[in-house]
Amino acid sequence: MTVFSSAEVNPSDSPTQNETNARPFSAWSKLRRENPREYYKPKTQERMMKDASVLGVDNFLDNEKQEWYQK
Repeated sequence: MTVFSSAEVNPSDSPTQNETNARPFSAWSKLRRENPREYYKPKTQERMMKDASVLGVDNFLDNEKQEWYQK
């Protein structure tokens, strides 16, 4: 018996959803302010990293360059 079932599909892993629903950093910041418990969950952090990868740094930061980000 295996722990993981091969029949399980994670909808957040589908390529079309990652491309069409990628959120910029401002949306993630809003989530952090409104629901910090959800923001700091590992799955949420993984999704945020995927969004940054899909959008690219400039688009992910939503043209709101943070102090820590210098090009």
